[in-house]
Amino acid sequence: MLNAAQLHLGLNHLPVFGAIIGFFVLATGLVLMRQGVKTIGLGILIFGALSVAPVYLTGEPAEKIVEHRPGVSEAVIHNHEEAAELSLIFCALTGLASAATLLLPRIKGVNFHTQAAFGSSALALITVVLLVRTAHLGGMIRHDEIRTAQATAIGAAAETEDDDKD
Repeated sequence: MLNAAQLHLGLNHLPVFGAIIGFFVLATGLVLMRQGVKTIGLGILIFGALSVAPVYLTGEPAEKIVEHRPGVSEAVIHNHEEAAELSLIFCALTGLASAATLLLPRIKGVNFHTQAAFGSSALALITVVLLVRTAHLGGMIRHDEIRTAQATAIGAAAETEDDDKD
Protein backbone atom coordinates (compact mmCIF):
# COMPACT_ATOMS: atom_id res chain seq x y z
CA MET A 1 0.00 0.00 0.00
CA LEU A 2 1.30 3.45 -0.91
CA ASN A 3 1.59 6.09 1.77
CA ALA A 4 0.82 9.78 1.21
CA ALA A 5 4.44 10.67 0.44
CA GLN A 6 4.65 7.96 -2.23
CA LEU A 7 1.34 9.10 -3.76
CA HIS A 8 2.48 12.72 -3.73
CA LEU A 9 5.79 11.86 -5.38
CA GLY A 10 4.14 9.59 -7.92
CA LEU A 11 1.43 12.04 -8.91
CA ASN A 12 3.35 15.32 -8.84
CA HIS A 13 4.66 14.86 -12.36
CA LEU A 14 1.18 14.86 -13.94
CA PRO A 15 0.36 18.58 -13.65
CA VAL A 16 3.92 19.62 -14.51
CA PHE A 17 4.17 17.57 -17.67
CA GLY A 18 0.50 18.12 -18.48
CA ALA A 19 1.08 21.88 -18.49
CA ILE A 20 4.33 21.63 -20.44
CA ILE A 21 3.00 19.27 -23.10
CA GLY A 22 -0.38 21.03 -23.26
CA PHE A 23 1.31 24.39 -23.76
CA PHE A 24 3.53 23.14 -26.58
CA VAL A 25 0.71 21.29 -28.33
CA LEU A 26 -1.58 24.33 -28.06
CA ALA A 27 1.19 26.67 -29.27
CA THR A 28 1.86 24.34 -32.19
CA GLY A 29 -1.84 24.36 -33.07
CA LEU A 30 -1.91 28.15 -32.94
CA VAL A 31 1.19 28.49 -35.12
CA LEU A 32 -0.01 25.91 -37.66
CA MET A 33 -3.60 27.17 -37.41
CA ARG A 34 -4.86 23.61 -36.88
CA GLN A 35 -8.08 23.42 -34.89
CA GLY A 36 -7.62 19.75 -34.02
CA VAL A 37 -4.16 20.33 -32.58
CA LYS A 38 -5.44 23.31 -30.55
CA THR A 39 -8.26 21.14 -29.21
CA ILE A 40 -5.84 18.42 -28.12
CA GLY A 41 -3.60 21.00 -26.44
CA LEU A 42 -6.56 22.47 -24.56
CA GLY A 43 -7.63 18.98 -23.49
CA ILE A 44 -4.16 18.21 -22.16
CA LEU A 45 -4.18 21.49 -20.22
CA ILE A 46 -7.53 20.57 -18.69
CA PHE A 47 -6.16 17.15 -17.71
CA GLY A 48 -3.10 18.80 -16.16
CA ALA A 49 -5.31 21.19 -14.21
CA LEU A 50 -7.49 18.38 -12.90
CA SER A 51 -4.45 16.32 -11.92
CA VAL A 52 -3.18 19.06 -9.61
CA ALA A 53 -5.96 18.39 -7.05
CA PRO A 54 -4.73 14.97 -5.84
CA VAL A 55 -1.15 16.24 -5.84
CA TYR A 56 -2.10 19.20 -3.70
CA LEU A 57 -4.29 17.12 -1.38
CA THR A 58 -1.50 14.60 -0.72
CA GLY A 59 1.00 17.36 0.07
CA GLU A 60 0.06 17.95 3.69
CA PRO A 61 -0.04 14.23 4.60
CA ALA A 62 3.31 13.79 2.82
CA GLU A 63 4.74 16.62 4.91
CA LYS A 64 3.71 14.82 8.11
CA ILE A 65 5.77 11.81 7.00
CA VAL A 66 9.00 13.66 6.11
CA GLU A 67 9.05 16.81 8.24
CA HIS A 68 10.98 15.32 11.16
CA ARG A 69 13.51 13.35 9.14
CA PRO A 70 17.17 14.30 9.30
CA GLY A 71 18.19 16.89 6.74
CA VAL A 72 14.61 18.06 6.10
CA SER A 73 14.12 21.78 6.59
CA GLU A 74 10.75 23.16 7.65
CA ALA A 75 11.62 26.37 5.77
CA VAL A 76 12.18 24.46 2.52
CA ILE A 77 8.85 22.66 3.02
CA HIS A 78 7.17 26.00 3.68
CA ASN A 79 8.62 27.51 0.49
CA HIS A 80 7.34 24.49 -1.46
CA GLU A 81 3.88 24.87 0.12
CA GLU A 82 3.69 28.56 -0.75
CA ALA A 83 4.72 27.86 -4.35
CA ALA A 84 2.21 24.99 -4.53
CA GLU A 85 -0.66 27.27 -3.50
CA LEU A 86 0.14 29.74 -6.28
CA SER A 87 0.58 26.89 -8.77
CA LEU A 88 -2.79 25.45 -7.74
CA ILE A 89 -4.48 28.79 -8.45
CA PHE A 90 -2.86 29.15 -11.86
CA CYS A 91 -3.56 25.52 -12.76
CA ALA A 92 -7.22 26.10 -11.96
CA LEU A 93 -7.28 29.33 -14.00
CA THR A 94 -5.57 27.61 -16.94
CA GLY A 95 -7.95 24.66 -16.77
CA LEU A 96 -11.01 26.92 -16.62
CA ALA A 97 -9.74 29.11 -19.45
CA SER A 98 -8.99 26.03 -21.55
CA ALA A 99 -12.43 24.54 -20.88
CA ALA A 100 -14.11 27.86 -21.70
CA THR A 101 -12.07 28.06 -24.91
CA LEU A 102 -13.27 24.62 -25.94
CA LEU A 103 -16.87 25.52 -25.16
CA LEU A 104 -16.75 28.98 -26.69
CA PRO A 105 -18.90 29.11 -29.80
CA ARG A 106 -17.60 30.83 -32.88
CA ILE A 107 -19.43 34.01 -33.69
CA LYS A 108 -19.79 34.83 -37.36
CA GLY A 109 -17.05 37.17 -38.50
CA VAL A 110 -15.07 37.07 -35.26
CA ASN A 111 -12.98 34.12 -34.20
CA PHE A 112 -13.10 34.41 -30.44
CA HIS A 113 -11.91 30.82 -30.20
CA THR A 114 -8.43 31.69 -31.50
CA GLN A 115 -8.20 34.74 -29.25
CA ALA A 116 -9.26 32.66 -26.26
CA ALA A 117 -6.74 29.96 -27.22
CA PHE A 118 -3.98 32.59 -27.18
CA GLY A 119 -5.16 33.63 -23.70
CA SER A 120 -5.14 30.00 -22.54
CA SER A 121 -1.67 29.61 -24.00
CA ALA A 122 -0.38 32.64 -22.11
CA LEU A 123 -1.88 31.37 -18.86
CA ALA A 124 -0.40 27.94 -19.54
CA LEU A 125 3.07 29.41 -19.96
CA ILE A 126 2.81 31.19 -16.60
CA THR A 127 1.52 27.96 -15.07
CA VAL A 128 4.44 25.98 -16.50
CA VAL A 129 6.93 28.37 -14.92
CA LEU A 130 5.14 28.22 -11.56
CA LEU A 131 4.83 24.43 -11.61
CA VAL A 132 8.49 23.91 -12.53
CA ARG A 133 9.49 26.22 -9.67
CA THR A 134 7.17 24.34 -7.28
CA ALA A 135 8.60 21.00 -8.39
CA HIS A 136 12.15 22.28 -7.93
CA LEU A 137 11.36 23.49 -4.42
CA GLY A 138 9.72 20.16 -3.64
CA GLY A 139 12.79 18.30 -4.83
CA MET A 140 14.92 20.36 -2.49
CA ILE A 141 13.06 18.88 0.50
CA ARG A 142 14.79 15.51 0.25
CA HIS A 143 17.48 15.98 -2.39
CA ASP A 144 20.37 17.79 -0.81
CA GLU A 145 22.32 17.44 -4.06
CA ILE A 146 20.09 20.08 -5.69
CA ARG A 147 20.11 22.47 -2.77
CA THR A 148 22.42 25.39 -3.32
CA ALA A 149 24.34 27.16 -0.61
CA GLN A 150 22.01 30.09 -1.10
CA ALA A 151 18.89 27.96 -0.59
CA THR A 152 20.38 26.45 2.54
CA ALA A 153 21.18 29.91 3.89
CA ILE A 154 17.67 31.16 3.08
CA GLY A 155 16.17 28.12 4.80
CA ALA A 156 18.30 28.64 7.90
CA ALA A 157 17.34 32.32 8.05
CA ALA A 158 13.65 31.50 7.69
CA GLU A 159 13.86 28.86 10.43
CA THR A 160 15.52 31.42 12.71
CA GLU A 161 12.65 33.82 12.04
CA ASP A 162 10.11 31.06 12.81
CA ASP A 163 11.93 30.23 16.07
CA ASP A 164 11.92 33.93 17.04
CA LYS A 165 8.12 34.06 16.57
CA ASP A 166 7.53 31.14 18.94
